[in-house]
Amino acid sequence: DQKASRVAVDNDGSPIFIGEFLGTLDVGGGTWQNFDSTSDGYVVKLGPVTGEHKWSRYFGGLGIQRPRAVAADINGNVIVAGHFENSIDLGDVSSPHDSAGMLDAFVVKIGK
Repeated sequence: DQKASRVAVDNDGSPIFIGEFLGTLDVGGGTWQNFDSTSDGYVVKLGPVTGEHKWSRYFGGLGIQRPRAVAADINGNVIVAGHFENSIDLGDVSSPHDSAGMLDAFVVKIGK
């Protein structure tokens, strides 16, 4: 079960998709595996003309990880916001981040 839920376009015309999946997913940068029975999130940036894979990031952890909004700033950075339960790996040096309760919000800025 894979789905894309939102899309943004940066200044170069590159589409940026967010979504969530169960099982496995490959958006062009390698296969991701979801190891529990809850959704994991992702973000992927494609090229503006041919749609080639530029980069992607997987937001995994225990419990649900759901990106809900995506935007690009004028410098080409991508901002993703959403919520998670239990834990989330945002790809930073402090990951994984643990939830303080039921669902916690997250916002992550990803450099171009």
